[in-house]
Amino acid sequence: MGIKYIKQKGDAIHILYEIFWGPVAQVRAAEWAVILAPGLIFDFGWGYLIRTVGLTGSHLKYGRARRRRLKGIRFAESQVELLEPELGRAREELARAREVRDNNAADRALSQVSSLRNRLQAANIDLARLVEPPYHPKVSIIIPVHNGAEVIEETLRKIRASRYPDFETIVVDDGSTDDTAEKVAKFDWVNLVRRATSSGRKTGAINFGLNYASGQVIVVIDDDTPPEPDAVAEVVQPLRQSRIAAAGGNIQVFASRRNLLVRLQELEYLKTMELGRAWQSLIYNAVVVISGAFGAFNRDYLAQIGDYDIETITEDLDVTWKLYKLHRMVGFAPYAYAKTDVPVTLSELKHQRRRWDLGLLQTVMKHRNLVFNRRFGKVGLFMLPEAIILELLLVAIKPFYILILIFRGVNLAEIALISLYFYLVIEVLSIFTAALFSNKKKWALRIYYAPLMILYYTWLAGIRWTAIIAFIRGKEMRWDTKGA
Repeated sequence: MGIKYIKQKGDAIHILYEIFWGPVAQVRAAEWAVILAPGLIFDFGWGYLIRTVGLTGSHLKYGRARRRRLKGIRFAESQVELLEPELGRAREELARAREVRDNNAADRALSQVSSLRNRLQAANIDLARLVEPPYHPKVSIIIPVHNGAEVIEETLRKIRASRYPDFETIVVDDGSTDDTAEKVAKFDWVNLVRRATSSGRKTGAINFGLNYASGQVIVVIDDDTPPEPDAVAEVVQPLRQSRIAAAGGNIQVFASRRNLLVRLQELEYLKTMELGRAWQSLIYNAVVVISGAFGAFNRDYLAQIGDYDIETITEDLDVTWKLYKLHRMVGFAPYAYAKTDVPVTLSELKHQRRRWDLGLLQTVMKHRNLVFNRRFGKVGLFMLPEAIILELLLVAIKPFYILILIFRGVNLAEIALISLYFYLVIEVLSIFTAALFSNKKKWALRIYYAPLMILYYTWLAGIRWTAIIAFIRGKEMRWDTKGA
């Protein structure tokens, strides 16, 4: 019985091997290279390895620098604590010596006071150099909302719990037809601004709120994106540098209902922030886009670009690229955590991503003079072209590339299986690495979602294709649906 079972089990394994690996094993090395060429060149192939090595080195370097700085701070603090009472005692001895007119004792005490004072001054200078004073300009938080009664209260409660010392909150009710205004009115510290008629665009609501803002820094938060207590303080810190015009926060996911689709979006956001944005910030000192859900802007630079363009449907991408035309940088605040609500159904997600894709196409056409323009440095020559190739060009040409391979005699099953194995390995490694770089290190165990993530990204690529067609046809979208 046992021998028969083992034989049957061995036959089953052999059959599975022949089905899933047999066709691939017959593929020549040259064919492997041809099939995987787009992935190796543009996707998370070599790019993933480079990002992993680069970000790992950056984290190690930052960790060593941070430990060195903390060690210096502790030493300087201990010196100050030690020297201050000694200096006080030396001054008392000097006073007594002068009182009894003991010149020798007074000279010794004076020399000791002078030495201790110099050492204390040096310790205080070291402490001031190592401990950077917090950057706390006045912040105006603007929350545009349209029919957000279900989520606005939680967001306002989180903002109220913020540890930032000086901020005002402006909620722009953009023609809501539910009880959004009534719920916001319960918070007496919030400045509620109502518009009788919806602008149909988030940009119009933000610009309206800017008329009531008095802060030097503008923080835009979506109505469904409650920030963590330290998030506002973290997101404004990059703006202390004069060349940085804006900074984006680290967006994570929550949802009103958790399901498989939400978990896949959690991993997508994790990889986007911890690998994508972190890598762009490290290499280019810039990011392709500040997330519209949570970002901070220097008010002066925002005014110089004419605030938000009301004609764009992805205001976050457009305003980021407009800031680059000022020859300014846009930063990323990795510890400015905020959790955004995400679509829980395929139809809602399709609507959201179609809007994003249409907005990407619209922004690329609008700001095409940025791309491959040496006047804008690394941003124009490398970062934006890379994003366009990855997000648009490669998605557009992949189906035609596969057709060419088929016409050249490459078996479709071979293409599918080789691509599956390649992207499966890359997906496992990217999920694992992104989780280790984040504050959710336990998510490194979620590598079992990798096969589903491949299907998920394939579905998103299909949506992007429909968006390209809709863009060619001149399709418009409005800010009127959840997930938009």
